[in-house]
Amino acid sequence: MRIYDTSTLIGQIRKGTSDLNAHILDLTIYEIGNVLYKRVKLLKDINEKEAHSIAVVVNQWTNVMCIGQEYISEIFDLACEINVSFYDSAYVFAAKKFDAELLTSDRKLYDKAKNKIKIKYLEPED
Repeated sequence: MRIYDTSTLIGQIRKGTSDLNAHILDLTIYEIGNVLYKRVKLLKDINEKEAHSIAVVVNQWTNVMCIGQEYISEIFDLACEINVSFYDSAYVFAAKKFDAELLTSDRKLYDKAKNKIKIKYLEPED
């Protein structure tokens, strides 16, 4: 099993290389929306049409994992242990819990989690 984090998913969708068999977390949907908003309105490096195209692909994703609220303490502890955001810790936690490989384009996350889980670093998009 493979899990995309947000940094990787957007790049893979834009390149046309996303693997629809991979999993995402339910929080990925909201993170994607936030990133698309920032890129359209603040960075202005993509237009609304491209943002909508990416959102359509995410909307069609079928392998969406929900990490229940019963794991909040464990995710928080892991965040503190490896010094990453709670969001990033949720991805690391999911990879560990489900013995999955996390795909990330976040070098800092990769460096902090590589001794905890199976993780693969993919070069970010431009």
